[in-house]
Amino acid sequence: MEDLIPKSNSIDTKPNSQRITNIHLNVAQVCNLVCGYCYGIDGEYGLKGKMNEGNALNAINFLIKNSGDEKELRVVFFGGEPLLNFPMIKTVVDFCDKKAKEVDKIFNYSIVTNGTKFNDEINYFLNKNNFEVTVSFDGDKETQDVNRPFRGGKGSYEDILPKVKKFLETRNGNATARATITNHSKDLLFYRDNLKEIGFKNSFVEAVTLSDFSKENYNVNDLTSDQRKQLLEYDKKEIEAFAKAIKSREDLSDFMGSKYIVYIKQLLSKKKNPQYCGVSRSMRGIAVNGDVYPCHRFVGDNNFKLGNVNLNGEKKEKEKYDIDFINDHPQCKGCFAKHYCGGGGCIHNNYVKNGSITELDQEHCIKMHHKIKTLFSFYSSLNLEDRKYLAKKLNL
Repeated sequence: MEDLIPKSNSIDTKPNSQRITNIHLNVAQVCNLVCGYCYGIDGEYGLKGKMNEGNALNAINFLIKNSGDEKELRVVFFGGEPLLNFPMIKTVVDFCDKKAKEVDKIFNYSIVTNGTKFNDEINYFLNKNNFEVTVSFDGDKETQDVNRPFRGGKGSYEDILPKVKKFLETRNGNATARATITNHSKDLLFYRDNLKEIGFKNSFVEAVTLSDFSKENYNVNDLTSDQRKQLLEYDKKEIEAFAKAIKSREDLSDFMGSKYIVYIKQLLSKKKNPQYCGVSRSMRGIAVNGDVYPCHRFVGDNNFKLGNVNLNGEKKEKEKYDIDFINDHPQCKGCFAKHYCGGGGCIHNNYVKNGSITELDQEHCIKMHHKIKTLFSFYSSLNLEDRKYLAKKLNL
């Protein structure tokens, strides 16, 4: 195992905390679905509404101002259901296109949507502007209707499915489905396979997550211990299938959306991951009223408010979230997985589960240890020619 742990110093373990390259823009803290596990409680995060033009454009100016010499910037349109404020999304993209020429930046766009608002105009706009699209969709009629009903209780599957299929046809399936797993979910492989049958090129499943807004819902939906084991087994089966496809020199496109890809690239390049995510470093979450948070998961919790895009940006308190878990945290320092994990896991999960952003969520550590051991086993099963083939497919 020792030779699989990255030793390269090509990436600093202490990240640069001054440059922001990614904002999650909550253009709509409202939603037309009432998902039983929503960590924002109906997508409102304690502050219901739609973002106005002033807050939206000042958020883009805030991003540009704090991006330093970084060339590529990303705007993630988030909610609630962001397409409930589609006119504002168009306004923001138009503004970014104009500003890009002035400030010599490249803007990339993403959106996380429930798929209810897809239509010809929206499909054309998303494709024209090269949006990365993630659709929250739980895979089959029974589960979707229970987990993600409309207001009033009507199931959403039959309304959303034809819209999603038509959207996928306009971009050859190039979108990602995200299914949320709760304690009443079925076999996990079923969801992945079913989502691919619908037409998604990429799909993944995630366990229900916790927030201060949704502790009651989380307790109702949290996975059982058997389901957590099943989730680990799901990962193992996926990576074993990937190895088989590599050895058979099959088309690998079905695996390119795997959560393992980022770790596989690390293995092949021998590079370290300096941080778990960009929280309060390269990333910010912007609430509907312009308030700034370390990331989208903290939106609405005023204990973590950093400032406002309309009022001189941020306070200095942001530095307290810029934690060097890899080098400073006693549990991370000696962990074999730290240079893949980046150390610490999701600090929002740490906070809501343990009351502290630095007290690790042990469930994350269990999953990460299993994931990296599975990855090492996968890599060891490949011969030199297999690895060259894989590196070529990954453009490394």
